[in-house]
Amino acid sequence: DNTHGFSGKEEQSNLVNTCRFFKETPRERTLSKFLHCIAHGKQDRAEALLKINKQYLLASSIFTDYSGRTFNCTAYEYAYWAQNFYMRSMLESHMDEETKGLLFARIDAIESNGLEYQQQGETHRTKHLKQELEYHYHWDHWRPLPN
Repeated sequence: DNTHGFSGKEEQSNLVNTCRFFKETPRERTLSKFLHCIAHGKQDRAEALLKINKQYLLASSIFTDYSGRTFNCTAYEYAYWAQNFYMRSMLESHMDEETKGLLFARIDAIESNGLEYQQQGETHRTKHLKQELEYHYHWDHWRPLPN
């Protein structure tokens, strides 16, 4: 299957991402940068972007993490799923009570149904990163680092 002269999936993906970039508004581009920073652990950069626009706390968009998993969720949902305590704490420090209530309701949904993502053409749904690692890599003896 050949899409507009591009034969490889990577080439097609690059074309889609390029087209998406030019269709995005400046706010959407900044939101994309914010979510990229969250997914790649760049907490200081993410916080600087969040200070510009606190509405990013409730904004969902498509982004890909460092392991090639593609999500469509908020920054807090991803940080919760990835079990990134430091990122979650930073995000929580910028939330008012209403925002906390809305996001914590989404976390309840993740605890019940998992968070959906795509990787290598397959759709997955897990409650957190540890569950995903145990499933894919059979890390039965995975243990968190001591405090």
